Amino acid sequence: MSTFILTILFTFFVGGIILYAKKVDKDLFSPTIVALVLIFITNVPYLIVISFDYSFIDYLVRWRISQNDLPYYILFYLFILSIGIIGLLLGIKSNLSYYISSRIPVILSSFGKRNYISAFLLITIGVIAYVYFIYSVGGWNVWFENLYRRTSLIAGNNYLMSLLGLLNVGVYIYIASFKENKNLSKYVILFALIISVSLILTSLGGRKPTLQFIILCFLVWHFSVKKFRRIPLKAWLMIPLALLYILFIPSLRSEDGFRSMMMNPSEFFFNGIEEIMNVANHLSYIDHYLLILNHFTLEKLWWGKSYIDLIYAPLPSSIYPDKPPVDDGVYLRTIANGMDVTPSMPFRELFQSSWPPETVGIMYMNFWIPGVFLGMFILGLIYNISYQYMRKSDYTVFSIIMYGTIVLNFQLSNLRIVQTLTDIILIIIFVGLASYITKIFKKN
Repeated sequence: MSTFILTILFTFFVGGIILYAKKVDKDLFSPTIVALVLIFITNVPYLIVISFDYSFIDYLVRWRISQNDLPYYILFYLFILSIGIIGLLLGIKSNLSYYISSRIPVILSSFGKRNYISAFLLITIGVIAYVYFIYSVGGWNVWFENLYRRTSLIAGNNYLMSLLGLLNVGVYIYIASFKENKNLSKYVILFALIISVSLILTSLGGRKPTLQFIILCFLVWHFSVKKFRRIPLKAWLMIPLALLYILFIPSLRSEDGFRSMMMNPSEFFFNGIEEIMNVANHLSYIDHYLLILNHFTLEKLWWGKSYIDLIYAPLPSSIYPDKPPVDDGVYLRTIANGMDVTPSMPFRELFQSSWPPETVGIMYMNFWIPGVFLGMFILGLIYNISYQYMRKSDYTVFSIIMYGTIVLNFQLSNLRIVQTLTDIILIIIFVGLASYITKIFKKN
């Protein structure tokens, strides 16, 4: 069966569930719709591309899997992903998620929708964290000229990067204030904030955080200001900009990418245009999954060993030089490079880059096919707990940010677990602190 036919069948499978969920849930940003749309976007376009030309698959994968065997691996991957989707849906619809969410206490419920002081206080903290991070790596020139090594440069600065995330939170709080009143000056400030934060996130060399930030802005508006009955025209108009963004960021992250942009911008532009056929590849982790399916036989499964690395996550690498990577995708990238590695090896002995495995990948690496089903079930459970908690909290700003952060970013890989937990803890601390400071200002 050809890859293209498999892609069509998978498209009908996922698309049909999305249309049914839209009719039943009556919410464009329900966990079922958001999760499945992300699965669709990160799989179907790339599957279409490789169904016509397998050469788009990374050569580090192609040298392991012959062209004749690739269709079977893709079929196996889609089979496993479909099992995972079933687990995800069962987790979202599980009564357990409703029970757990009903037992979680509502916090920061008094945090209103006109907290301008809080918004700009958090934005200021985020800007300070960003400037200090750039200073700590040696300045702007050092950072931009070494974007291709960003994983190793960020290592040891994870807490600082989490503080930088308060930039986003400040913008979300400002968006929520539009529930109370709207005027031209507020729209101008909001536009300037979104552009500025997007540029800051882009300067860090990643595509996903910026795109997630934009999506979360829409999500916060949807739940705190006015619900969208259909995808707004503004979102459709942003798609071409998002595609251009996806095209040029990989060129900027390559070795000498920043120097090329400054010295020869026209050549940099045309190199970006040549990336058009690679857009789908940049959105997808299918290459990573094919490598996982090839490498991880039953004899090579980790049986949960990768999660032991979480014990070391709070320790700075400056104190514990043999600290294993927080990003478990580093192991996969090292395997792609030809080494046979297992947790908990020191980060300094591994390849200084990452191939994120996300839930499907890391659960297969540890527990094979049953692990994928169980992991996706747990993921669906967590997604719906955060969604029901938001509804229970009557759509407070805090609960909306929590839901958006979890449904767009959380996975059962170590990196996503640490990122999400750190983000939640910091948001609770700093939003609570900002709320307290705001009350003091109002009293005075």
